[in-house]
Amino acid sequence: MKIMGLDPSQSCGWAIYDDQLPISAMLCGVLKVKGVRGKFELNAGQLAPKLVELIKAQGKPDFAVIEQAPRRPFSAGKNRGPEGLLAGMGVEQESEAAGAAMGGLQATLSTNQMAATCAAVLGAYKVPFITMTDETWRKLSYGFGRNKGWGRAEWKKHARQKCGQVRITVTNDDMAEACWIAFAGASSQEFKMLQMQRQAA
Repeated sequence: MKIMGLDPSQSCGWAIYDDQLPISAMLCGVLKVKGVRGKFELNAGQLAPKLVELIKAQGKPDFAVIEQAPRRPFSAGKNRGPEGLLAGMGVEQESEAAGAAMGGLQATLSTNQMAATCAAVLGAYKVPFITMTDETWRKLSYGFGRNKGWGRAEWKKHARQKCGQVRITVTNDDMAEACWIAFAGASSQEFKMLQMQRQAA
């Protein structure tokens, strides 16, 4: 069965893992959107036909995993609370902290729109899919979902290193993480149930 992994953003990583083939045979790439700041729906609209083209070219997957979009604004430190959210919505934008929160809110809204677009296209194709938090898919793929002191750069570096170890050819971080999102899907309860249903049919 073929599992599609999607890492939604304006540079949406994708991967297709065939559980009957060696992991090194995994296909992967990136669907790039030329985003315009604040035009979330229009930007997401650019992603939809690119994902449709991918499915037409590679064939409809049997199952898909989308990295779950954040439920709170991307921001640093103190800005993760209600004050940061208010700043991101335009309150007290004079402060440096509020500016950082605004950028975090923009990124969060964009990622959520991209994830929703992926879900809508998969739903239209009637592809069963689930969402996974980054911590969950990392634990299923790497054996650990947290590592003290690691930030975004360390996690992305690790994804690329792991791809190199198993001979998956990747050229950027987005496709590297998509590979491990797809791989994690094979260990999900939803995928195992789907396998059982198909075997029983």
